[in-house]
Amino acid sequence: MWTPVYCGVGMGGAFGAVVVFGLLGRVDGWCAVGLTVLPATVMLGLFCNTLCLRLDLTFGYFGAQGAGFLFMLNGIAMSALGGAVLGCMTFTERGRTFRPHWLK
Repeated sequence: MWTPVYCGVGMGGAFGAVVVFGLLGRVDGWCAVGLTVLPATVMLGLFCNTLCLRLDLTFGYFGAQGAGFLFMLNGIAMSALGGAVLGCMTFTERGRTFRPHWLK
C-alpha cells in the first residue's frame, strides 16, 4: 500500500511544489525544461527509486532482487524522461498547445 499510493502521492506533491514554487513564473523555455529534469531525476529517480529498491530487496514486490542495477537505471531514466515531458508541456509554447482549452 505504501509504495504505489502514499509514496506516489507524497513525492508527486513534493515535486509539484518544487516546480510551482521554484520555477513557475521565474524561468521559461528550454532552460526551464532542463531545470525541471534535474529535480525530477534527483527526487524521483534517485530518492524514490532507492526507497523502492530497498523495499523490494526486503519484500520482493517489483523484481529488483534479480536485476537491481536495471531497476535503478530504469527508474532514473523514466524520471528524467517524465521531467522532460512535464517541463516541455509546462514551459514551452509548443507544449502549451496540448493543454485543454479551459486551461489556456
